[in-house]
Amino acid sequence: MRIIADENIPISILKEIKNTRKDIKILRIDELKKDMNEDEIIEICIKYDCSLLTFNKSFAEKVGSKIKSVILLDFTPKSLKLIKERVLKFLKTKSNEDIKGKFIKIREESIIIE
Repeated sequence: MRIIADENIPISILKEIKNTRKDIKILRIDELKKDMNEDEIIEICIKYDCSLLTFNKSFAEKVGSKIKSVILLDFTPKSLKLIKERVLKFLKTKSNEDIKGKFIKIREESIIIE
């Protein structure tokens, strides 16, 4: 599984994902290039068949049908612990095929897969 994380995702969360799921390749957008615009991010996701992980709802909705899949963190990030728990709970149980073509909303108390 390949994931491009928006720059609004804390680096510590990405490290935790890498440690928990060795099969997931994950990079933050700003590790590739500083100040990428939305079209460049979409292009990268398409070119490398990546999912997008973001807190940005309007961006997630904009790119949703253009890329492999979107994982929207649709809750107020009250703490790093909450973010980590919600993201890892989802990723621990899902494969690349499970999320292909899906718009996933990870909420504080639920996960919606469309």
